[in-house]
Amino acid sequence: LFRSPGSPGATVEVELAAQQQSIDLPSGRSIQAWTFGALAGPALVARVGDTLAVRVTDVDIAEGTTVHWHGYPVANAFDGVAGVTQDAVRPGEEFRAEIPMTRPGTYWYHTHQRGSQGVVRGLYGTLVVHPASGPTEDVDLVLPVHTFSGTVVVGTSDMVGTSTVAPGRSVRLRLVNTDQVPQTFAVQGAPFRVVALDGTEVDTGILHDRALVVAAGGRVDVVFEMPDAPVRAGVASDRDVGLALVPHAGVAVPDLTVPPTAFDPVGDLSAPSGATSAHADADAAIDAALAADRFDVERTLLLDRLPRLVQGAPDYGYTVDGRVYPFIEPTVVAAGDLVRLRFVNRSFETHPMHPHGHSVRVLSVDGRAPMAPLWLDTFDVGPGEVWEVALYADNPGIWMDHCHNLEHAALGMVTHLAYRGVTTPFEHGGRAGNAPE
Repeated sequence: LFRSPGSPGATVEVELAAQQQSIDLPSGRSIQAWTFGALAGPALVARVGDTLAVRVTDVDIAEGTTVHWHGYPVANAFDGVAGVTQDAVRPGEEFRAEIPMTRPGTYWYHTHQRGSQGVVRGLYGTLVVHPASGPTEDVDLVLPVHTFSGTVVVGTSDMVGTSTVAPGRSVRLRLVNTDQVPQTFAVQGAPFRVVALDGTEVDTGILHDRALVVAAGGRVDVVFEMPDAPVRAGVASDRDVGLALVPHAGVAVPDLTVPPTAFDPVGDLSAPSGATSAHADADAAIDAALAADRFDVERTLLLDRLPRLVQGAPDYGYTVDGRVYPFIEPTVVAAGDLVRLRFVNRSFETHPMHPHGHSVRVLSVDGRAPMAPLWLDTFDVGPGEVWEVALYADNPGIWMDHCHNLEHAALGMVTHLAYRGVTTPFEHGGRAGNAPE
């Protein structure tokens, strides 16, 4: 759904119908996908001040479905986690939500019922929220990447799409990784700035020849001025897929090259510009806690892979503190708490950790502090790495905190951030067959 420019405050009607589809790709290949009615979508666009009026139905997904708004600060009741915030929507059933658009940025949505199947097969889409005044660039494009059984799709195409953009126009590319592992994007042909990470505005200088490594579930926005030459965007996992922007028809499209040096969010952010941040209040509170070296809640979480009983059967589970879901202790907080979490990866695989309902401020990665406040909602904890992050508990509920390699989540790497006094009537399994990974 594309919301036409107009006054903010509109109600945007959204119909998401989970269904099986056979989709013919531009190359001539066909994929058997599960979608919410369209490949990589419907692509939702709104403005701050709007309300999404969402109706989720299940046409023929026997396993059931939900919709989780990845990275968006919704109320807990609309978090879309089967068995925690709702029952899975079964065939013939529906779920309704009204979600106020309070924060601009690039987000996405996906099922959180058997996500290691449903998301992988295509139950996902994108959400772009513009400021109340509307888009900030002349051209604004969303490029989600997804891999279907080895077939890489950027947007809705498994080939290189071409679009004509006049030189001098400003372009924003919103790069979204909907896969299970990191994806390396490249934008070649123009210097660019990184202007947002996981929906939060950031400042960088002009970047030349930098790859962009995006965590599973993460988003990176880049902005550049269209030159009088083609600009190519794509991913390292398949360089024959992506987008070419050309200044006029007939211009030859170059092959994609991926720079050997990657953008480093810890080291490459500029000092704060003085602009008001969406996290200004939280930044001030966290700075005070750091100065006093005193947080209300502190916890170290050890990430590993160990032989365990997983869903009643022996397996190599992905563990937190030596345990697998549902036996991992939650992090218990009260509204207003300042929380310091340390994630220590003792395994040989990357774990893209994703706390629901909150962004976290990165305090350090292996002892390196960011050059400017760095807020993420999905962050790759690499093998042997130690990430220290801070969270401001300002959204009461029971929130999943899990690895966004959903195969790892299905094998145990799921914990929760639980506010004191909050309970849920929903349960794992039950009549709806809730399976929340």
